[in-house]
Amino acid sequence: MSSEGHPPPGDAITRGPGILRWTVALVALAGLLVAGIAALAARSHRAAPAVRPAGLTPRTDRRNLLNGRIVFASRSDSDGRYHIHVVNPDGTGETALTSGPADDKTPAWSPNRELIAFTRASQAPGSSGKTTHLYIMKADGTGLIQLTVGPGEAKDPSWSPEGTRIAFTAKDAAGKTRLLIATVDGTPPPQLPKPPADCIDLEPAWSPDGLTIAFARRCGDQPSGLYLMHLDGTGLQAVTTFGRTPAWSPDGAKIAYTGLGSYGPSVYLINADGTGKVELTTDFSGDPVWSPDGSQIVFTVSEVAIVKLYVINVDGTGIRRLTETPSNEVAASW
Repeated sequence: MSSEGHPPPGDAITRGPGILRWTVALVALAGLLVAGIAALAARSHRAAPAVRPAGLTPRTDRRNLLNGRIVFASRSDSDGRYHIHVVNPDGTGETALTSGPADDKTPAWSPNRELIAFTRASQAPGSSGKTTHLYIMKADGTGLIQLTVGPGEAKDPSWSPEGTRIAFTAKDAAGKTRLLIATVDGTPPPQLPKPPADCIDLEPAWSPDGLTIAFARRCGDQPSGLYLMHLDGTGLQAVTTFGRTPAWSPDGAKIAYTGLGSYGPSVYLINADGTGKVELTTDFSGDPVWSPDGSQIVFTVSEVAIVKLYVINVDGTGIRRLTETPSNEVAASW
């Protein structure tokens, strides 16, 4: 780790193993931003019959929330599996919400912070392989509900602002990764359009006004770029050429994302219209997520043999490690 708090060249950053894996080869070829995400099939992985979880209330403006707990996936060497943890923004009070033989990853707070969506990879009945499905649970880890069924491979949930729908990635019957929406209130979900024939869509992020989804699109052997799209498939707009893991600021004015820096992936900020690009971190960092008040960003940094969460002010000051545990920490939501 350098004196500035960033890892030296040669390290790697991981966004939940199997979800996003960056390596030093990015320096030689920007196209390796295309590291793929597995997802579940659009037809085979229909949402399970929706049950409105107790405590689900109408939309909450995230800017009115205090900077409460950060939820993330943690893996210890002793267990070897990822489980969902929460921690205070100052690094205290870390608590495990899930346990057991399954791998739990990519948690996402609901807008009112009463529910957590996440993906769980578990042994498939009658098979030697695992299936990955979308789940929701209460903020204390109780009230678990499975939202998707079928062969599995759900990834990267993102809540709609009113808290009744979740966008996530999926594979259709032909094996093409695309965006899907599941509902938690029983209403029919909108059907997002399929990507072009040679493209896949990854890592959706719902805008604070609920009208737009930001996502990464990779076409052929080209690097992934960031795009915006309305829910009806109209208004497709390219934001930046190289980018992954978009995250909206609470006011919807900016997008934080993982871009290609001088020595590997770095966290960038950009206006939603594609202007004003700023490199916030350097050297093998990524997966940014905003604090509810928009003043800070939590992100991952690849250190030597471990991936840890860091927090930084949006002006680039005050970078600090979130926890001092020996566990890998990925895929945060604040």
